[in-house]
Amino acid sequence: MRFSPSSPRKGGFFPVLGESISNAVCALLVSYCILSFFAGQAGILAYGDLKETIRGMEMKLGKLKEAETKLKAAKDALSEPGDWISREARGIGYLKPGEKIIILPRELRSESETRLASDGEILRVGQSTGLPDPLVKILSALICAAVFLASIMMSLFPSRKERRKVQCQAVARKDPVASA
Repeated sequence: MRFSPSSPRKGGFFPVLGESISNAVCALLVSYCILSFFAGQAGILAYGDLKETIRGMEMKLGKLKEAETKLKAAKDALSEPGDWISREARGIGYLKPGEKIIILPRELRSESETRLASDGEILRVGQSTGLPDPLVKILSALICAAVFLASIMMSLFPSRKERRKVQCQAVARKDPVASA
């Protein structure tokens, strides 16, 4: 593309606008892809959080297997003939003659009697700490607008070096003797 001293680019403002729009659209697409790849909800940064979730699930699975083992042992103990009826009756508060009930504060109870909050906690899958897609789109649009404005400014107001180069080319075209 050639510059002329009277107009910033040959052809006027519309070619400058077209080139600026194409630069902006390219910047929009590239910035959206890069932001999504690194910081999006399925991006590289979100996979670190996914690994933490997997570790938490594996720990929860281990606790659940331990609880299953204890429940199977309790089931086996209850299925054997014996005094399981009296144990169940004691579990719901029945007493033998002469016995008294003592209710312990929560802090003094055994772990099997009180459930920890983490045992009942549900691990959620699919929640990511990556940037939400609307935010990625907004950031890409801002980058697009910045590239568009910069492209227009650079086209409409060329640098001093470019202006001198254009002036030298114009002088060389007018004076063929000076260029020889």
